[in-house]
Amino acid sequence: MNALKSPHLPQKNVITALAGELIAPYEEELGKNGVKIVKTVPNLSFSSSLGFHADLFANFLGKGRILLDSSQQIVKSTLQNYGFECKIVNKKVTDKYPGDCLLNCTVTDRLCICFYDITADEIKEYINENSLTVVNSKQGYSKCSVLPVSDNAFITDDISVYNALKSAENDVLYTEKGSIELKGFPYGFIGGCAGKISNDCIAVCGDIKLHKDFDNIKSFCRNYKTELMSLGNGQPEDIGSIIPLTEE
Repeated sequence: MNALKSPHLPQKNVITALAGELIAPYEEELGKNGVKIVKTVPNLSFSSSLGFHADLFANFLGKGRILLDSSQQIVKSTLQNYGFECKIVNKKVTDKYPGDCLLNCTVTDRLCICFYDITADEIKEYINENSLTVVNSKQGYSKCSVLPVSDNAFITDDISVYNALKSAENDVLYTEKGSIELKGFPYGFIGGCAGKISNDCIAVCGDIKLHKDFDNIKSFCRNYKTELMSLGNGQPEDIGSIIPLTEE
Protein backbone atom coordinates (compact mmCIF):
# COMPACT_ATOMS: atom_id res chain seq x y z
CA MET A 1 0.00 0.00 0.00
CA ASN A 2 1.48 3.30 -1.12
CA ALA A 3 0.38 6.92 -1.08
CA LEU A 4 -0.62 8.27 -4.49
CA LYS A 5 2.25 10.05 -6.19
CA SER A 6 -0.11 12.58 -7.77
CA PRO A 7 -3.27 13.64 -5.89
CA HIS A 8 -6.55 12.44 -7.44
CA LEU A 9 -4.71 10.42 -10.11
CA PRO A 10 -3.96 6.85 -9.01
CA GLN A 11 -1.79 4.65 -11.19
CA LYS A 12 -3.03 1.39 -9.67
CA ASN A 13 -6.11 0.20 -7.78
CA VAL A 14 -7.03 2.46 -4.89
CA ILE A 15 -7.03 0.84 -1.45
CA THR A 16 -7.93 3.80 0.77
CA ALA A 17 -9.94 6.94 0.03
CA LEU A 18 -11.13 9.88 2.10
CA ALA A 19 -14.78 10.96 2.07
CA GLY A 20 -17.45 12.42 4.34
CA GLU A 21 -20.38 10.70 6.03
CA LEU A 22 -22.58 11.20 2.95
CA ILE A 23 -20.59 8.43 1.23
CA ALA A 24 -22.51 5.87 3.32
CA PRO A 25 -25.02 4.74 0.62
CA TYR A 26 -22.14 4.07 -1.78
CA GLU A 27 -19.60 2.61 0.64
CA GLU A 28 -20.61 -1.03 0.15
CA GLU A 29 -20.15 -0.81 -3.61
CA LEU A 30 -16.75 0.82 -3.15
CA GLY A 31 -15.81 -1.97 -0.75
CA LYS A 32 -16.67 -4.55 -3.40
CA ASN A 33 -14.06 -2.83 -5.55
CA GLY A 34 -11.43 -2.98 -2.83
CA VAL A 35 -11.73 0.61 -1.61
CA LYS A 36 -11.82 1.31 2.13
CA ILE A 37 -13.17 4.70 3.20
CA VAL A 38 -11.67 6.87 5.92
CA LYS A 39 -14.40 9.33 6.89
CA THR A 40 -13.93 12.93 7.88
CA VAL A 41 -15.61 14.09 11.07
CA PRO A 42 -18.85 16.04 10.46
CA ASN A 43 -18.38 19.71 11.29
CA LEU A 44 -21.56 20.41 13.22
CA SER A 45 -20.86 24.15 13.34
CA PHE A 46 -22.03 24.20 9.71
CA SER A 47 -25.72 24.92 9.19
CA SER A 48 -25.93 22.82 6.01
CA SER A 49 -24.92 19.45 4.59
CA LEU A 50 -21.57 21.00 3.60
CA GLY A 51 -20.41 20.20 7.13
CA PHE A 52 -20.23 16.58 5.95
CA HIS A 53 -18.04 17.30 2.89
CA ALA A 54 -14.48 15.98 3.04
CA ASP A 55 -13.25 18.34 0.33
CA LEU A 56 -13.92 21.36 2.57
CA PHE A 57 -11.93 20.03 5.52
CA ALA A 58 -9.04 18.13 3.93
CA ASN A 59 -6.66 18.52 1.02
CA PHE A 60 -4.27 15.79 -0.10
CA LEU A 61 -1.30 17.66 -1.54
CA GLY A 62 0.73 14.67 -2.64
CA LYS A 63 4.11 13.45 -1.39
CA GLY A 64 2.30 11.94 1.60
CA ARG A 65 1.15 15.33 2.89
CA ILE A 66 -2.40 16.19 3.91
CA LEU A 67 -3.76 19.49 5.20
CA LEU A 68 -6.69 19.37 7.60
CA ASP A 69 -9.07 21.73 9.33
CA SER A 70 -8.93 21.84 13.13
CA SER A 71 -12.23 19.90 13.26
CA GLN A 72 -10.38 16.82 11.94
CA GLN A 73 -8.10 15.89 14.85
CA ILE A 74 -9.40 12.31 14.90
CA VAL A 75 -8.83 11.98 11.16
CA LYS A 76 -5.33 13.35 11.61
CA SER A 77 -4.48 10.50 13.99
CA THR A 78 -6.01 7.91 11.67
CA LEU A 79 -4.12 9.16 8.62
CA GLN A 80 -0.85 9.40 10.52
CA ASN A 81 -1.25 5.70 11.28
CA TYR A 82 -1.36 5.17 7.51
CA GLY A 83 1.97 6.98 7.25
CA PHE A 84 0.74 10.38 6.09
CA GLU A 85 2.25 13.66 7.24
CA CYS A 86 -0.78 15.63 8.44
CA LYS A 87 -0.92 19.29 9.38
CA ILE A 88 -3.77 21.32 10.86
CA VAL A 89 -4.00 24.66 9.03
CA ASN A 90 -3.81 27.84 11.08
CA LYS A 91 -7.09 29.36 9.91
CA LYS A 92 -10.32 27.59 10.76
CA VAL A 93 -12.71 26.59 7.98
CA THR A 94 -15.96 28.45 8.69
CA ASP A 95 -19.58 28.06 7.63
CA LYS A 96 -19.84 31.13 5.42
CA TYR A 97 -18.24 31.76 2.01
CA PRO A 98 -15.35 32.35 1.45
CA GLY A 99 -14.30 30.89 4.80
CA ASP A 100 -15.49 27.45 3.75
CA CYS A 101 -13.19 27.40 0.71
CA LEU A 102 -9.77 27.60 2.37
CA LEU A 103 -8.89 24.01 1.45
CA ASN A 104 -11.21 23.51 -1.52
CA CYS A 105 -8.57 23.41 -4.27
CA THR A 106 -7.61 20.78 -6.82
CA VAL A 107 -3.91 20.05 -6.45
CA THR A 108 -1.98 17.72 -8.76
CA ASP A 109 1.77 17.23 -9.03
CA ARG A 110 1.76 19.85 -11.78
CA LEU A 111 -0.77 22.53 -10.88
CA CYS A 112 -3.20 23.97 -8.34
CA ILE A 113 -6.69 24.97 -9.43
CA CYS A 114 -7.99 27.53 -6.95
CA PHE A 115 -9.31 30.98 -6.17
CA TYR A 116 -5.87 32.04 -5.03
CA ASP A 117 -6.85 35.03 -2.89
CA ILE A 118 -8.98 32.93 -0.53
CA THR A 119 -6.76 29.83 -0.46
CA ALA A 120 -5.10 28.69 2.78
CA ASP A 121 -1.58 30.01 3.31
CA GLU A 122 -0.32 26.44 3.75
CA ILE A 123 -1.46 25.56 0.22
CA LYS A 124 0.22 28.69 -1.13
CA GLU A 125 3.43 27.61 0.59
CA TYR A 126 3.17 24.17 -1.00
CA ILE A 127 2.62 25.77 -4.41
CA ASN A 128 5.79 27.82 -4.02
CA GLU A 129 7.88 24.97 -2.61
CA ASN A 130 6.96 22.69 -5.50
CA SER A 131 6.78 25.28 -8.31
CA LEU A 132 3.20 24.37 -9.18
CA THR A 133 1.34 26.27 -11.87
CA VAL A 134 -1.55 28.24 -10.37
CA VAL A 135 -4.76 27.97 -12.38
CA ASN A 136 -6.66 30.85 -10.83
CA SER A 137 -10.37 31.58 -11.20
CA LYS A 138 -13.11 33.28 -9.20
CA GLN A 139 -14.69 29.92 -8.29
CA GLY A 140 -13.96 29.34 -4.61
CA TYR A 141 -15.18 25.75 -4.72
CA SER A 142 -12.36 24.69 -6.99
CA LYS A 143 -12.30 21.06 -5.87
CA CYS A 144 -16.08 20.61 -5.92
CA SER A 145 -16.11 22.02 -9.45
CA VAL A 146 -13.29 19.91 -10.92
CA LEU A 147 -13.05 16.21 -11.75
CA PRO A 148 -9.49 15.25 -12.76
CA VAL A 149 -9.33 12.59 -15.48
CA SER A 150 -5.61 12.68 -16.23
CA ASP A 151 -2.63 14.94 -15.63
CA ASN A 152 -3.83 17.43 -18.22
CA ALA A 153 -7.51 16.53 -18.66
CA PHE A 154 -10.32 17.77 -16.46
CA ILE A 155 -14.11 17.97 -16.35
CA THR A 156 -15.74 21.05 -14.82
CA ASP A 157 -19.19 22.58 -14.58
CA ASP A 158 -17.88 26.09 -13.88
CA ILE A 159 -17.19 28.35 -16.84
CA SER A 160 -14.51 30.41 -15.08
CA VAL A 161 -12.60 27.25 -14.16
CA TYR A 162 -13.05 25.98 -17.71
CA ASN A 163 -11.58 29.17 -19.17
CA ALA A 164 -8.67 29.18 -16.71
CA LEU A 165 -7.78 25.56 -17.45
CA LYS A 166 -8.02 26.10 -21.21
CA SER A 167 -5.77 29.15 -20.93
CA ALA A 168 -3.23 26.94 -19.16
CA GLU A 169 -3.32 24.56 -22.17
CA ASN A 170 -5.26 21.70 -20.58
CA ASP A 171 -7.91 19.54 -22.22
CA VAL A 172 -11.19 20.43 -20.53
CA LEU A 173 -14.79 19.29 -20.87
CA TYR A 174 -17.44 21.77 -19.75
CA THR A 175 -20.71 20.30 -18.50
CA GLU A 176 -23.92 22.06 -17.56
CA LYS A 177 -25.04 22.35 -13.96
CA GLY A 178 -28.31 20.87 -12.79
CA SER A 179 -27.85 17.10 -13.06
CA ILE A 180 -26.11 16.63 -9.70
CA GLU A 181 -27.96 16.75 -6.40
CA LEU A 182 -26.64 18.47 -3.28
CA LYS A 183 -28.65 18.27 -0.08
CA GLY A 184 -30.13 21.68 0.77
CA PHE A 185 -29.00 23.38 -2.45
CA PRO A 186 -30.40 23.73 -5.99
CA TYR A 187 -27.57 21.68 -7.50
CA GLY A 188 -24.19 20.11 -6.80
CA PHE A 189 -20.87 19.97 -8.63
CA ILE A 190 -19.20 17.39 -10.87
CA GLY A 191 -16.03 17.05 -8.79
CA GLY A 192 -17.98 16.57 -5.59
CA CYS A 193 -19.84 13.50 -6.83
CA ALA A 194 -16.90 11.39 -7.93
CA GLY A 195 -13.26 10.36 -7.75
CA LYS A 196 -10.81 8.01 -9.44
CA ILE A 197 -10.46 4.56 -7.85
CA SER A 198 -7.89 3.28 -10.34
CA ASN A 199 -5.89 4.54 -13.29
CA ASP A 200 -8.77 3.77 -15.63
CA CYS A 201 -11.94 4.11 -13.52
CA ILE A 202 -13.91 7.02 -12.07
CA ALA A 203 -16.48 6.10 -9.41
CA VAL A 204 -19.61 8.25 -9.32
CA CYS A 205 -22.01 8.57 -6.38
CA GLY A 206 -25.32 7.79 -8.07
CA ASP A 207 -25.98 6.86 -11.68
CA ILE A 208 -23.85 8.90 -14.07
CA LYS A 209 -26.13 7.88 -16.95
CA LEU A 210 -28.72 10.27 -15.48
CA HIS A 211 -26.45 13.26 -16.09
CA LYS A 212 -27.73 15.21 -19.09
CA ASP A 213 -24.17 15.42 -20.45
CA PHE A 214 -23.45 11.73 -19.88
CA ASP A 215 -22.54 10.96 -23.50
CA ASN A 216 -20.00 13.78 -23.61
CA ILE A 217 -18.57 12.80 -20.23
CA LYS A 218 -18.24 9.15 -21.27
CA SER A 219 -16.59 10.07 -24.57
CA PHE A 220 -14.16 12.51 -22.93
CA CYS A 221 -13.13 9.94 -20.32
CA ARG A 222 -12.65 7.25 -22.93
CA ASN A 223 -10.25 9.54 -24.77
CA TYR A 224 -8.07 9.00 -21.70
CA LYS A 225 -8.81 5.26 -21.41
CA THR A 226 -11.01 5.85 -18.38
CA GLU A 227 -14.40 4.28 -17.71
CA LEU A 228 -17.21 5.47 -15.44
CA MET A 229 -18.62 3.35 -12.61
CA SER A 230 -22.01 4.23 -11.11
CA LEU A 231 -22.17 3.45 -7.40
CA GLY A 232 -25.94 3.86 -7.14
CA ASN A 233 -29.20 4.06 -9.05
CA GLY A 234 -30.32 7.61 -8.31
CA GLN A 235 -29.33 11.04 -9.56
CA PRO A 236 -25.59 11.76 -9.20
CA GLU A 237 -24.98 13.25 -5.75
CA ASP A 238 -22.36 15.73 -4.57
CA ILE A 239 -21.14 14.16 -1.32
CA GLY A 240 -17.94 16.21 -1.01
CA SER A 241 -15.67 14.17 -3.29
CA ILE A 242 -14.05 10.76 -3.17
CA ILE A 243 -10.40 11.56 -2.48
CA PRO A 244 -8.07 8.61 -3.25
CA LEU A 245 -5.17 8.34 -0.82
CA THR A 246 -3.40 4.98 -1.16
CA GLU A 247 -3.05 2.42 -3.93
CA GLU A 248 -1.61 -1.06 -4.45
